[in-house]
Amino acid sequence: MTDQDRLIEMIMDEFKGLARHPRPSHHEKAVSDYLVNRLHALGVTDVIQDDVYNVIANVPATAGYEKAPLTLIQGHMDMVCVAKPGYPFDPLTSEIKLIREGNILHADHTSLGADDGAGVASALILLQLGVEHGPLRIIFTTDEETSMTGATHLDSRYIQDLDYIINVDSEELDVICMGSAGSCHTRFTRIINWGETADTMALHLQTHGFRGGHSGATIHQGKGNAIQAMAEALLDLRNAGIDYRLSSINGGDASNAIPTDCDAIIVISPDNEGKVREVLHAWSEKFHRMFHGIEDQAELLIQSDEVPQRVFSASDTEMLVDLLCMLHSGIYVMNQTYANLPELSANIGTIQTTEEAVSFEYLPRSGEDDRLQELLQKLPLFAKLTGFAYEQGNAEPAWTVNTESKLAPIYEKAFEKITGRKPRTEAIHGGLETGRFYHLNPSADIISVGPNTHAIHSADESVELDSIAIMIQVIAETLKALK
Repeated sequence: MTDQDRLIEMIMDEFKGLARHPRPSHHEKAVSDYLVNRLHALGVTDVIQDDVYNVIANVPATAGYEKAPLTLIQGHMDMVCVAKPGYPFDPLTSEIKLIREGNILHADHTSLGADDGAGVASALILLQLGVEHGPLRIIFTTDEETSMTGATHLDSRYIQDLDYIINVDSEELDVICMGSAGSCHTRFTRIINWGETADTMALHLQTHGFRGGHSGATIHQGKGNAIQAMAEALLDLRNAGIDYRLSSINGGDASNAIPTDCDAIIVISPDNEGKVREVLHAWSEKFHRMFHGIEDQAELLIQSDEVPQRVFSASDTEMLVDLLCMLHSGIYVMNQTYANLPELSANIGTIQTTEEAVSFEYLPRSGEDDRLQELLQKLPLFAKLTGFAYEQGNAEPAWTVNTESKLAPIYEKAFEKITGRKPRTEAIHGGLETGRFYHLNPSADIISVGPNTHAIHSADESVELDSIAIMIQVIAETLKALK
């Protein structure tokens, strides 16, 4: 067995351990306990689990490296849990079923959790390889995927004494990430004024088969948004003079995932069925002209349904459609330094109808804190105009590029030694916890690296196993050079 094969077997073992512990955001206690026990089993004695289940481990330097700079290796333990439509999967209890096909690891009809299981596994494996290193700190955080609760609540003393930070949460092996976007979770909610159903026909509409994906990493690809597409189709019905009422609308899996599906039930007069189908067919043709080559598999499905007992008021229906259409979902501004890097974007991620209200999540991102704040101060105005309540979480700061980094060239040299090729340096539009760490310790030298992952935050997520192995080797070589 080659060293590479041995590393891949170790990677598989760590993924199997993680897969047995469901870990959606806000439900990480089980995996956090597992990681504490795993670190103890690997001989790490200084392990702390804080009140939000972050895990912090301090690892003494190896002989001869006692005076080396204090370096952090950091990843997050939670994952975006999504499944393909119709697949029985409970993210709170269902284990991830791993499928290995040669060099590719994916899951059976669900997301894999390589984001950031790959980073967690890599840190654990580095402890098993006898790597030479200075004093190390390993931190596994919680709730990175929704609100960055772990990074926000992490005691600042675990960051402020660091010299170097290696975040292991990026998505491309040949890239050293030098900056990331800030973001802010927002929610719009409207209390529903329910009314009795007056008309006698119900139609189940579904925007289905959209590509989806990470709302930061893939937003520049011009994908459609299934929730906003539904709203635009409903707007076309209104503009055609068709009277209808919504009785429910639901879609999306996570605020930071571009939604692939959205379902709505509308109630109409049977006399209007033909016109409704005609208008929606025309909308579908228009959509495919606009998204040709991007959303070729997307479709608008129409089926008859049981007539519900109650529906939204006319005003509720109108204002919801108005707001969903007014809020831009996609890129606002592109970065002027890095090609293909958005500077400001936003995503309508989920929408849900309950007994009392309809609400949806809207997630803006920006590589500049001022741009993010400028957009955030406008969002309450949209809510006010449409009669929605508006909630805003804590804005996560951007991580600004350090043009004088010493760590990046060291990692680059190690990468060339292991692979024979030179990595690229880039910034990303995704949110990383490094933004929080940067603001806690602006003098820390930070990079973010990762393996080759694909279709993260979707049920098609996969990772290239050899890329994790190479990354581990490069980090090991980097730690050795930080003497």
